[in-house]
Amino acid sequence: RALKNLQTGRSEMQEASTDYEMLNFTPRNGEDGLLTVAFRPSTGRTHQLRRHATEALERPILGDKRYGGEASEHGLFLSAVELELPTLDMRATETRI
Repeated sequence: RALKNLQTGRSEMQEASTDYEMLNFTPRNGEDGLLTVAFRPSTGRTHQLRRHATEALERPILGDKRYGGEASEHGLFLSAVELELPTLDMRATETRI
């Protein structure tokens, strides 16, 4: 599956860029359904993934009441599967699962 890119950036805000891949769609009775999406942000802005899901994909993250998602007793349905962090010398990255 090809990665697609989401970007936001206005004069009063910093630019934000996220690659994403739609992994799965689950239909729901009488509603649009649920998407499983893999996000790969290339910038690290506050609420970046939450905003891109809502504004660009028009699908707020489940449990994200701040950005229009439906409430969930389990909280925000957003989790990291893998993190890539720079090493102390900033010459390479280290992947942690």
